[in-house]
Amino acid sequence: MSTHFDTGSPASSSHVSQIRYYTSLAVFLFSAISLIVPSGYSLGAVMLLLGSPVLLIKRPALGLDRRDLAIMLAMAAYAVVGIAEAWWDGQGWSGVDKPIRFVLAIPAMLLVMVYPPRLSWLWSGLVIGAIGAGSWAGWQKLVVGVDRATGYTYVIQFGNLSMLLGILCLAGLGWAYAQRHRHAWLTFLAIGALFGILGSLFSGSRGGWVGIPFILLVLYRGYGRHLPLRLKVAAAALVLGGPRWSIQYLRPAYSLVSSRRSRILSDMLKVRAVPVRSVRASRCGRAPLG
Repeated sequence: MSTHFDTGSPASSSHVSQIRYYTSLAVFLFSAISLIVPSGYSLGAVMLLLGSPVLLIKRPALGLDRRDLAIMLAMAAYAVVGIAEAWWDGQGWSGVDKPIRFVLAIPAMLLVMVYPPRLSWLWSGLVIGAIGAGSWAGWQKLVVGVDRATGYTYVIQFGNLSMLLGILCLAGLGWAYAQRHRHAWLTFLAIGALFGILGSLFSGSRGGWVGIPFILLVLYRGYGRHLPLRLKVAAAALVLGGPRWSIQYLRPAYSLVSSRRSRILSDMLKVRAVPVRSVRASRCGRAPLG
């Protein structure tokens, strides 16, 4: 994706700077309060959507390529299919709400492409969001005494999103290493990654852990050849050893994940033991992946 905007005059440069500050703030809030504030993930997205009319006023060059158009077409097609399904089933507005968000995301994406946010704001939002999610999950589990940390969302969604924030912090290590204050940024992102993973542990969600090997493979292919061996070893130790070390002090959360992992294996064995005719007759014979 390419970004194009005119910076030929001081007035134009000031205008671009102001809008980039706006998109930076929106992207920061999108991650920073996504799991610790009710509907916190909506604020940043709504800000980007409300800011997108500036594209109609200023009419900057979008510089879209085939990949950009393909992504937008896929989002629009998904929305059309979802809306058609909701209309066919008579779901009303409740069924249209989710697919229409993919259409509304297109102008927000265009705004970010033309006026890209500062990367320091992006990564800071991810780290703060991960630390907030992990801290709050620990409070709910260890202090309040809930069975599974939920935040303000459904327990599975909370755990998987917390894991996502932590993994995205790992994705920022390559950027952090190229910064002037690399040690501070590397430490900041590493802490965010650890807290994001802990938030998933406290929620007891196991679905997000299935993709960890594939995510690590993608990260290694992207950064493995460019980062020094010492940093790669430290990142691997954080992912593999950080949670294990923390489990010694946070065993209740680990016990919850372990018990639920055993249960899903038991459910899978039961499903395999069900005759084919019984499976065809009922759709209840499946293992929950939460």
